Amino acid sequence: MVTLAEGKKHIIIKRDGRHEPYNEEKLRKVTSWATGGKDAFTNKLLNDLNIKINNKMKITDLYDALINTAVNNISPLYTEYDEIAEKLYLMKIYKETYGLKKTGQYPHLSLVLTRGVSGGVYNKEFINSFTHKEIDMLNDMIVPDRDFIFTYKALNIFFTKYCKTIKNKKLELPQITYMVAAMYSFYNDDKKKRMQLIKDTYDMLSLHKITFATPRIMNSGYNNAQLASCVLNTPDDDTWSLNQTDSNIALYSKFSGGIAYDVSNIRASGSKIASFNGTSDGPVPFIKRVEQTISAFNQQSKRKGSCVITFPFWHYDVQDMVMLKDAGGTEDTRARKLMYSIRIHNIFKERVEQNGDITLFDPKETPLLNTTYGKEFDKAYLYYETKPGIRKKTIKAKDLLYLILKIRTESGNLYLTFVDNINEQSVLNTFVGASNLCTEVLVPSSASKLISEKLYLNEDNEYEIHQVKKSGEIGICNLCSINLISWDNMDYKQKSEFSYTLLRGCDNIIDSQFYPVKEGEAANKKNRPIGIGVLNYANLLAKNKIKFTDEKAKEFTNALFDDLYFHLYSAACSLAKERGPYPAFKNSKWHSGKTPFHLSLFDYKSFNLKVDKKKWNRLADDIKTFGIRFSYVAAIAPTATSGKSINATESIEPVMDLFYMEEGIQNLPTLVANIKENRMFYERCWDIPAKTIIELAAIRQKYIDQAQSITLYYKKPESAKALWEDIKYAMELGIKTLYYMKTPKANYSDEEICESCS
Repeated sequence: MVTLAEGKKHIIIKRDGRHEPYNEEKLRKVTSWATGGKDAFTNKLLNDLNIKINNKMKITDLYDALINTAVNNISPLYTEYDEIAEKLYLMKIYKETYGLKKTGQYPHLSLVLTRGVSGGVYNKEFINSFTHKEIDMLNDMIVPDRDFIFTYKALNIFFTKYCKTIKNKKLELPQITYMVAAMYSFYNDDKKKRMQLIKDTYDMLSLHKITFATPRIMNSGYNNAQLASCVLNTPDDDTWSLNQTDSNIALYSKFSGGIAYDVSNIRASGSKIASFNGTSDGPVPFIKRVEQTISAFNQQSKRKGSCVITFPFWHYDVQDMVMLKDAGGTEDTRARKLMYSIRIHNIFKERVEQNGDITLFDPKETPLLNTTYGKEFDKAYLYYETKPGIRKKTIKAKDLLYLILKIRTESGNLYLTFVDNINEQSVLNTFVGASNLCTEVLVPSSASKLISEKLYLNEDNEYEIHQVKKSGEIGICNLCSINLISWDNMDYKQKSEFSYTLLRGCDNIIDSQFYPVKEGEAANKKNRPIGIGVLNYANLLAKNKIKFTDEKAKEFTNALFDDLYFHLYSAACSLAKERGPYPAFKNSKWHSGKTPFHLSLFDYKSFNLKVDKKKWNRLADDIKTFGIRFSYVAAIAPTATSGKSINATESIEPVMDLFYMEEGIQNLPTLVANIKENRMFYERCWDIPAKTIIELAAIRQKYIDQAQSITLYYKKPESAKALWEDIKYAMELGIKTLYYMKTPKANYSDEEICESCS
């Protein structure tokens, strides 16, 4: 063992400013604790650390160097260093937040809550809804040792992103964050039941059985707790509506929402503006204004805002909008900070296959194209193609397709929204023309209408402006995800109770969360949509010795998602029995005895899959009789952040690698979950054909009332024809949306991950 020579003894500056000679034995003690007393690991860390020690080094810097030494040793061969680094990091945050010297100890919950209220972090009304006795009981429910369930990377991400801060110092430790989120989910619930419900939810979170999407875990308990992940906006084609929508997205971006903006109604360039006999410049200037708004109103100063723009394939300016993400061109003709999604109908697919033409229209003159789908859309489209006296132009369908594929290949972006599939399989009777920033949420949105605006002189001789407007709908959705490894270990009774508790908490936050814009509140309370997704799918397949490309992956996936969503829809029906169905239930297909299972376009027989029709028919009858509490229940989000915070494989995604370094403010080494036990059954995403990913997605889609964030991976795209064949196959199997397209060597460093959905 190598130690520092006596002549090179360094002075270390303690936290209180005192100077002390470096004492390796003190550091050995904590290092030995972290290594579990394994001398080989302890000696290796201290020897590697020696060269990093310098004179008058702060004790905090010395300890950080020890952590980084452990982190740098993490590898697939020496996975033990991950646990060592996690334990050392845990001691660091314990010491720096509350001066704790031992694990297994936490400050009393009442101390944290009091400090948070006095510092203006926690909502006082929320905290005061609990008695001192109840807070003592909640404190006793906290299990500090569950901090050891985290990996190093997971703990680092969770503590950095989710634990709340007061005056530039962390207020919360991880188990406090989990407890506050559980408390906020039930503080306005039945006082006779809420303590047990809080405990159950805390256990689900702290044992990593579920994750809440970033806004909910991060903002629960705050003043102005905006918990929605996804915010969908559709402006009308008038100045008031466009300005109003711009204001709405600014507010929601400020409060951590991921924004979607559908420009399908905005008139084309060259279209006449009757009010001053001018002509419009089309949607592009408004899209560029959205880009500026999103940049200006970032997410609580913690992250840049993010937004997806949706436009239809038939829009007169579609070619200009497709190119907005392109690396070439000038700043005047591009808006690269945004994401984009193109709305595609089946008729576009048919024209491509026929090597035919498509006609592009001005939305101002073709209103039916923004309200219809399927055969009705085809009828309207053909009618406008032959109608004289309206502006239109004709291009080759393949020319537009190649432009789409060019941008999708080069940028990874340009999502695909298959509107016919969305609406033909929808449980709602409301047209949906766009998805959210991560393509899994399909909540309707519509513009408000200004009815009147009058000027009044009040009693204080001051002017007031009174507006009356008919509320539209800002479609918003709250997301959370179920850890499939945990789900797989439950029996039927446990799954039922788990599903009920999870959904009851989701139901409560619809009523208790803060709504920056009233149209969001109106829509959310009318429709009550939620999106329950999953994570650890790749891990579960590997645990069961199944590869993505194995034929039995299809049968396994079918049984898994049939079981999962049957329990969730059943729980939503049980809640409707207690609390009533969501207000717009009678206008839905749920009311006529249809579930996603019954509405699916996917032919499970062609894949030789077995389903229990009778089970789903019984559930449909129950929902028809008793209702369902939510318009939507299911949506599979990417879990890019929340998945990392519990060391789960992300969402339904295959893994990119078994071990890699995630680069950022600091480098975070990533070992795929259970790498030692299951590495033979993990397949890298680049080795899985897009067709396989599409087929597994189609199987899941049969049970999902919204959609999924589906990324397609290509080692090297063979041709535009091959890419189109995959897209066409997805459409034919009933897939509703496609998310990113990725290749190994592409640079996605400029892309903003939507943490709101994650």
